[in-house]
Amino acid sequence: MNLRTLAAAFSYFTIFPTVNREHTPPASAAFGYLPIVGIIIGAIAGWAGYGLSLLGLQPLAIACAFALPIVLTGALHVDGFLDSCDALFACVDPEQRLRILKDPHHGTFAIAYLAVAVAVWIAAIAMLPPVAWPASFALAGGIGRWSAAINLMRYPYAGTERFTTVAVMANAFLLGVLSMTVAHWARFALVPVAALSLIIGEWAARRLGGRLTGDVYGALIIVCEIATLTIYAALYGR
Repeated sequence: MNLRTLAAAFSYFTIFPTVNREHTPPASAAFGYLPIVGIIIGAIAGWAGYGLSLLGLQPLAIACAFALPIVLTGALHVDGFLDSCDALFACVDPEQRLRILKDPHHGTFAIAYLAVAVAVWIAAIAMLPPVAWPASFALAGGIGRWSAAINLMRYPYAGTERFTTVAVMANAFLLGVLSMTVAHWARFALVPVAALSLIIGEWAARRLGGRLTGDVYGALIIVCEIATLTIYAALYGR
């Protein structure tokens, strides 16, 4: 593991100040550390929420568990989700959709689909017992980012042509091991969420003329993270 590359990934994809003070896109190798970033961010949020629940502050615990990943990533992926909703659902040609992605303003599609996403997100958190939050949030953060990153093999972004299958498989192995060691209900999300990501990635690329952008990858992370938590909530409830 290259610690400097890992630090560069944290500099760009989180609010933690490390080596990348100018907040410029990191080298392609840093994208291979995205799942590790997600695991750590998710674990922090999960433990913080669980700690508040032990104090009897359940509503505040749910709010913390929901909000902390957004805060710690500087709302980077949420912004991509909002931009992507406005662009991908617009009834315009691909070039116009690419222009919409660059527009800092958010429209009806962004607001409407964010409301839907937040409702499902919070419902999934509330369905899970707080004791399961640290593991489920860590894995949701990792699986969500890995599922988005597998699209980089087909649709490179920001110099990620060197993002190889080796990095994808290494992350899959790491997430698989973590899933097998926490609880039986955590083992089932990796494959369906990855499939969902590939389907959405293919659909989005067609809408954008055969490419994906950083905003779309951010949206994929949000959707896949919510999907992972939803699967966990459904399986845990059984």
